[in-house]
Amino acid sequence: DLFGLPCGRPRPMRMAHWMADKGPVWEAIRARHGLALPIAQVASWEFADFFLNMDYDVIASMTAARAAGFTGFVDSWAMFAAQVEGYRAAGILPPR
Repeated sequence: DLFGLPCGRPRPMRMAHWMADKGPVWEAIRARHGLALPIAQVASWEFADFFLNMDYDVIASMTAARAAGFTGFVDSWAMFAAQVEGYRAAGILPPR
């Protein structure tokens, strides 16, 4: 919903391969909306591949941090939405 797109079905793919020829598409979007940065400064597809294609579960616990007195928290979805809106305001991502 944040990007105004329907959710697609899962498809295994490597982002670095899939996005290799998409520079001109981004440049067209960038020109249409007056965005500030070329795609190479906006996204690291190799990092996306690493992060999104882990073949193991990641289990994280905040127990040790809370036991040490760190009791505050940030709602992850609200933080993500605020970051996207900040990138839009800075001219890095196009408006909705």
